This record gives sequence, C-alpha cells and structure tokens, in this order.
Amino acid sequence: YEESIVTQRHIPGADPVSLVKTMKDVATLCFKTGELNKAESYLIDALKVERGADGSIPADSIGLLEDLADVYRAKVEANRAEKLYIHAIKCYKAQPGSDHAIAGVVTKLAGLAGVIGHLDKAQRRFEMALELHRKASADAPGKEVIDALNNLGYARAVNGNDLDAIEAYEESVVLQTELLEAGGEEALANTFSTLGVLHLKTGDAAVARDSLESALFIKKGMNGDVEPASSQDAGFYSFLLTNLGEACVLGEDLLAAEQYYGEALSYVGSNPKKAAFLLATLGDLASERSDYEAAKDSFTHAIEAAEVANNTKTGIPAFDLSEMLTRLGNVCSILRDYAAAIEKYDLSLKIRQKAGPGGMQTKEAAGTLHSLGVAHGKRGSPSAARANLDRALEIKRRLYKDDEGMDGTMTAEECISISETYKALGDVEAERREYKSAEIQYEKAVTVLERTSDELTPALIAAAASIKTELGNVAGNRGDIHLAQDNYCDALELIKELCPSPSTPTPELIEALNKLRNAYAVNGENTRALELYEEIVDAQRLLAGDTDVAMEKMNE
Repeated sequence: YEESIVTQRHIPGADPVSLVKTMKDVATLCFKTGELNKAESYLIDALKVERGADGSIPADSIGLLEDLADVYRAKVEANRAEKLYIHAIKCYKAQPGSDHAIAGVVTKLAGLAGVIGHLDKAQRRFEMALELHRKASADAPGKEVIDALNNLGYARAVNGNDLDAIEAYEESVVLQTELLEAGGEEALANTFSTLGVLHLKTGDAAVARDSLESALFIKKGMNGDVEPASSQDAGFYSFLLTNLGEACVLGEDLLAAEQYYGEALSYVGSNPKKAAFLLATLGDLASERSDYEAAKDSFTHAIEAAEVANNTKTGIPAFDLSEMLTRLGNVCSILRDYAAAIEKYDLSLKIRQKAGPGGMQTKEAAGTLHSLGVAHGKRGSPSAARANLDRALEIKRRLYKDDEGMDGTMTAEECISISETYKALGDVEAERREYKSAEIQYEKAVTVLERTSDELTPALIAAAASIKTELGNVAGNRGDIHLAQDNYCDALELIKELCPSPSTPTPELIEALNKLRNAYAVNGENTRALELYEEIVDAQRLLAGDTDVAMEKMNE
C-alpha cells in the first residue's frame, strides 16, 4: 500500500479517488496494528486531497473525519476526537437522509463521554442516537434500533438506572425476536442474559430466572449437545448458570439452584478459583437443606481447589479461604466431629493472623473464635472454650462499641451476636455444673439484648426465649424450682409471640410447654401441670393433624 501511494503521487494526473482509497486502507491497517501516529498521518493526507477549494469535504469522504476521530479516541485525545465527531455530524446534516449516519457518530460521541467518565452525558447521547435511528427507520425498525437500545440499556445500567435499563433491553428483546435471522441467536441470548442479571440486581427472582433460562435455551439450541468450542463459550455458560443458581436461591428453589451451580462447575475447566467458589456455594446449599455430609464433601473440594488456585497467578483472597475453612468447621461441628472442626477453625484463624493485625479485628474472625470455643466446649475442654469465647467477646464488643452503661447503641444483629457468646460461655459453665457462674453469663446475654436501638424483631425474641430456657434449666439443676418455673414462663410467653397464631403451634412451643409442665409437676402444682398436659396434647394434635398421633406422642 505504501509503495502504491508513493507511485500514485508521482504519476501526473493520477486519480485522486484511488489515492484517497489507498490512504484510507493503509490507515485502517495501521490502526489495527496499533501504529496510531501513522494512521493519523495518512488520514490527514487523505483529507487534504479530498478538500475542495472552499475547504469543504465531499459527502462520500465524511467517513474520513470519523476515522480520524476514531484514531484520536484510541490515542486518548478526547477533545480532538470530540471536535472531529461534531464536525462530521455537521457535514452529514448537509446531506439528506443521513439520520442513521448521524446517529452512528452520536453513538461514538456517547462512547467517548463514557470513556472519560461523563456518564450522564453518555446516556443522553445514547438516547439521542436511539431517537435518530427510530426516526430514520420509523416504518421498519431494524438492527440499528436494536443496537441503539442495547447501548442505551448498558449506559443506564452503568449509571445505576437499572429499571430504565431493563425497559430498553426488554424492547430490544421484542425487536430481536420479531426480526430474528440466522446468526442473530447469539445477540439475543446475550441480551436475555443481561436482562436476567439486571432483574437479579432489582430482586425480581422469577423474571431473572425466566430471562436467564431463555438465554440458556437459545444457547443450547445453537450448540446442541456439542461441548463449547471455545473458552469464551464455556465462560458464558458458566456465567449464565451461576447467575441462574443465584436467581433460584433468591426464589428459594434450592434444589434447582444446586443443579445449576453443579452444571456451572462442569464449565469452569482448568480455573480452580472459579471451581473453589462454586463448590463453596454448593456446600452452603447442602447445609441449608441439612445434608451435612454433602456439604462437608463440597467444602473439602472447595478448599482443595483454592489451594491449587493459590499456586497460580489467580489465587483465592486470604479471607475467602479463611471463610471456607470456617464453614467446613461448622459442618464438622454439626456432625459432631469436633476434632476436625477445631482443626479447620485453627487453620482459618492462622490465615487471618498472617494477614496482619486487622485480620483478626473483624466480625468473621470473632465468629470463628466463637465457633472454636463452642467446639472445645463440646469436646470437653472448658479452659480452651472459655479462652476462645472470651477473645470472640472482646472483638465483638470492640467492633460494635458495646458500652454496658449505654442502651440503644447497637443494632439487633450486633446485640444478638454478643448475646450468643455470653450464652455460649454460660453453656460451658453449665456443662461443668457451675450453675451460678452459668447464670451470671446467661443474665449478661439477656441484658445485652435490651441495649438495641432497633425495634423488637423475631430474631431478638427467639434469642431471649432461648436464654430464658437455659436460665430455667440451671435454676432447676441447682434446686431452685420456683425460679426455674419463672424463667420457663418467660420463655413460653416469648415463644408464643413467634407463633403465627394460636391454631398454628410450633415444635418450640411444645418444648416450652413441656419444660414448664415439668417444673409445675416437680413443684407439686399438679392441677396446673395437668392443664398444661391438655394444652400440649392440643398443640401436638394441631401440629400433627392427627389426634391419635398426638396421644401416642404424649404417652411416650
């Protein structure tokens, strides 16, 4: 091409149209290879040849202005690019029927504004481009309008206007479906996928799932049973299936979520980082449905994948690995493998300690210390239990700014978190039959719940009921039946508040009634005990839906 330009310049009377075309072609190649200065030079020379005596540019050469502006945009010379784009628009306006061309340049201006961070301006320009394309194709909107809608949807989403973005993408989906041609399935699948993600952000689980499943259906229809031909395709499947899993979790369809996350796992290939996070999510879902063996297996494989990832350039962040170990420890603890649980908790905490002083001053670290203390207590090591629970309590109180002399300074969640650790300390003392010490910790657990700035929540009521029950237990164990009875009464009243209605009892209500009934019986208040027997039978009948079953349970 360069040799051709030199030759044409030396031929007297050479065709300028051919020379300009050659300059444009070589500029395009230079642009593709990143030789932006050379591309700029050839385009400037081409414009010099094309300009008339009055400095005007022929209609068929306005594209040279756009190309030169594209070069300046690539060189991050935004002001020069913008001036040339605007100049190109003025030239197009002088040509009838140039609405599509003008809209194309306005789209480039919008993209330029987005690149330099002027997001509101970018959105306004994309809206202007859409209106121009609509005007140019009012009778038969086509690909230009679809692309403009997608551009506008993207700009709105980046600007945080998710509902408006959804509106643009939904119109795009309708047009794409109406005008679907061979090869258009890919774009339609991508638009459905984007719509699904936006609906996820807005919390509309059902519509998100519908959109994402539409994208998956189209994609699988394109590829059939053939495995993805490229890593890009496999990545799209993984992304799509992961978001489908999230939509199902949001919609509380946990079995479908597991299915989609499991399928996503098959597409991550040799990416151990993605595999680790998907396996950890599968572990959480298995825990949610109480399949703790499956959860243990998933978390174990997640940690193995994380260790592989940490030997590559894309390692797992330390705190994420720490959390995976804690969750595995929780599952081991539920399965009563306390030795394994303690091992996992210790490893989790070591990772946090290596991260520096701040690594331990988090609610996650406090939670792991709490769980470690509980596991030591269950394993019969009260001193280790107290030591870890005390550390957890210290961190929580510092984080949540707990001041025993001030009420209304913490959220309900923070109060419950601190209360749980006081209760766990009480459990350790109760296990050692140090009932007075246990009572002191339980009383602290109750008191801290009263220091919230939030309204009374079901979680707060449930926490208070649980502690009142333990206070009743320790009072009974040390022979103070009257105090036990008082605490069981308090617990029962709290649990009743959690029942949807008197005709819909819960297992927790029946357990509370039984506790109080036993206290009345031991205390010699047989009439009241018998009344509670009848109340328990009624509650069991309602819960089981069968009087015979209720009586059988009562006899047992």
